Formats: sequence, structure tokens, C-alpha cells
Amino acid sequence: MLQGLEPENHEDGLPHVLYAGKLHREFGLDILAEAIPLVKTPCIFDIYGDGNYKETLSQLAGKQGNVKLHGIVPLRRVLEAELGASVLINPRTSAGEFTKYSFPSKTMEYLASGRPVVGYKLDGFPEEYDAHIQYVPDNSVEALRDKIIEVCEMTQQQRDYIGQQARKLILEEKN
Repeated sequence: MLQGLEPENHEDGLPHVLYAGKLHREFGLDILAEAIPLVKTPCIFDIYGDGNYKETLSQLAGKQGNVKLHGIVPLRRVLEAELGASVLINPRTSAGEFTKYSFPSKTMEYLASGRPVVGYKLDGFPEEYDAHIQYVPDNSVEALRDKIIEVCEMTQQQRDYIGQQARKLILEEKN
């Protein structure tokens, strides 16, 4: 899926934190929206998708100069943006019985990109993912903020290493 794609280039020199998917409150977009203004480390939040939380995120983008709401775009563009991001984020928490049975397809896509992934440990995740996801330790807004800052403040070399180890897991051990 990622073969032949070129990473999106960011000339601003800032870390880019990317979310791509349904913009639904129940997928943790409310927690992400609360965390973004608390992140004081210079970075850009690129958000792709549409859903029931789009209006709130639009308002946030209007207030925060570092939030870019891209809407629905072709899959190729999303994948190139993922490849060019500094951090990929999945703000879905384990609140809800369905997370025990959810297949982590979005997480697999993120890990395959070779970029660090920030997210919550969902009940349905296999243990072998644990070493490759930058888990948020609890469901608080502050914990999400802190994890975003932590990964954004890593060197590019550190982020590349984390991402490549995760990519290796997906390509060599998953199908």
C-alpha cells in the first residue's frame, strides 16, 4: 500500500502530528481537541477526515494557528502525509466494550508507515505491539499532551529508529 509513495515534505521545519480517520468524538477526538492547546512545543497538527466532531475541530483550527484541518482527501495523499509526519496519533481510548474486539487496522497502517505512533493501549491489541507504540499512560488530557510533547521533542534520529522498528514488526510478522 505504501510502495512507490513519497513522504510529504514539510519546509516549516516543525514536527507534524497527524491524525487520519473518522472525526468522531467517540474515537477520542474530544480528548485530542482538549490536548492540542496545551501542547506548547512548536508543532503542527494535521487532521484528515470527516465526522461528527468536524465543527468543533474547525473552530479549534480557527483559534489555533498550528491546527490544519484537511478534510477528506484521496487515500494516496493521506498515506504520503503519514509518511512525512513526525508523529501519528490515535486518540481512541479503551473506554467501551467494543475495543476488546476491535481489529487494530488503523494502528497497523500507522506502524507500517515507519513513523512513531502515539496512542492508548486498547484491550484488543496483541502484546507484541507494546514495544512499538508510544502509549499514553492514562485517559487524561494531560497524559496525551505529555506524550505528544515527549515524542515531538525526540531527535529525528530517535523518531526514525522507533518508526522503523515498528514498520519491521508489521512487515515481517503481520499480514
